[in-house]
Amino acid sequence: MLHLEYQVYVDGAGPDAPSAEIATARCRAALASITSYLSSRLDGCVWQREPFELWLSNEPTDAEPHLCGRMCCGDSVDDEWCAVGLLLQLTSQHPDATVVARDGDGELLLIEAAHAIPRWLTPETAENRVFLRGGELHIVPRPRTPAELALIPALQPLPLPPALSVLRAGLADTRCAAASEAIKSRVAPLLGGPPQHRARVVLPRRLAQLLAMSPQLVAAAAAAFLERDGDAMKRARAAAPAIGAAADDAAAARVAFPRCLYAQ
Repeated sequence: MLHLEYQVYVDGAGPDAPSAEIATARCRAALASITSYLSSRLDGCVWQREPFELWLSNEPTDAEPHLCGRMCCGDSVDDEWCAVGLLLQLTSQHPDATVVARDGDGELLLIEAAHAIPRWLTPETAENRVFLRGGELHIVPRPRTPAELALIPALQPLPLPPALSVLRAGLADTRCAAASEAIKSRVAPLLGGPPQHRARVVLPRRLAQLLAMSPQLVAAAAAAFLERDGDAMKRARAAAPAIGAAADDAAAARVAFPRCLYAQ
C-alpha cells in the first residue's frame, strides 16, 4: 500500500526562535491558518483509505517544532498526488512554510521529475535537499566554490537544520524550474480533489444517513468488504439487526466512491 509522509517547517520556529514555547506557538498559529485555508479544498473529498490531515509534531528528537502528517493512500496514486498538490498550494499561499514529502519509495518528487534534476542528485545524495517552498520545487545544491562552501555545508548526508537555513535565508539559488513544472503538470488534474465515481446503491437507512453525513466512511466500509474473512462475516451478521439491515428498512442513495475504490 502507498503511504505518504509530509512535514511542514515554519519560518520563525527554528533555532533562531527566542524560546521553544514561542516556536511551538508559531507552529500552532500556522496550523490554524493552514487548516482554514485547506478546509474549502478538502470539503467533499473522499479518499481511498485515509484523509489528508496535519497536526503538530510531538516527537522530542525532531530538529525543530513543525507540523506533520501521514496518510495511507491504499492503491490510489491519485490520492498521493492530490495530497502533494495540496502541499504545493499550501506553500504558495504561505511563503513562510517549507515542506518535505516522501513515500515508501523515497523522494517521490525527484522520481516524478527525474528528467529535470541535476545528474549528481541520487537517492544517496538527496537526503534533506528536496523541498517545496513558495509554490516551487527547491533543491539545496552542493557547494562548488570556496564562497559557496562558506554558505552551504559540504556534509553528506546534509543535516536538516542547515538545509532549512539555506532556503530561509536565500543563501543559494535553490529553485529548480524544470522540475517544478513536471510536478505542477502531475498535480494539475487533481487540484479539484481525488477523482470520484458516484453510484446508486441500496443501503440500510441508517447507513445511508451516516454516509450522507460523513462521506469518508465509505472508505472504511469498502475496506471491510474487500478484506472480509469468515470471522468478519460472522460479526457482520450479528450486527445486522442493530443497523436495520432488514429489506423493508432500505433506502436508495447516491454514494461517492474514490474511483480506484469503486473499481476494486
